[in-house]
Amino acid sequence: MTIKNRKPQQRDGFRSTLETSNARLMTGAGVDFEYEKHRLFYVVPARVASYKPDFVLANGIIIETKGLFDAEDRQHHILLKQQYPDLDVRFVFSRSASTLTSVFKKNADGTKTRRDNAITYAKWCETHGFLYADKVPPMAWLTEAHDEVRWSAIRQAESKPEL
Repeated sequence: MTIKNRKPQQRDGFRSTLETSNARLMTGAGVDFEYEKHRLFYVVPARVASYKPDFVLANGIIIETKGLFDAEDRQHHILLKQQYPDLDVRFVFSRSASTLTSVFKKNADGTKTRRDNAITYAKWCETHGFLYADKVPPMAWLTEAHDEVRWSAIRQAESKPEL
């Protein structure tokens, strides 16, 4: 398993001079210790988050307009879908062919090559079960019949959950 954002080990096996000096102090004092041998788990406390949809149509369809579709936006829409599966959120992108990942990847030798599988906003929506359109919503979305299931999901999502 690769640990990201960790300092590489120094020649003596420690990650910093502070760790090295403390290990030497303990060794010199005859104190037994284990270095980075144990992994301790903990739960990060949950928090309640909220979001305001761009448009909620009379039929209960939520239309979210996006130019930039960043990781935070994507994550909160996945969480909303998981927690309220009957919410009907649809996206209108300025350009659904925009990519979430860089179209080019940097090689070890410094050259760049085109990615074969750059993920677009459209592909993300298809993968996660969201409808989407470019520039404007299709007229069919705007004229769909009222759906009480959608409105029930909206009312449910408007109630702040207890932690």
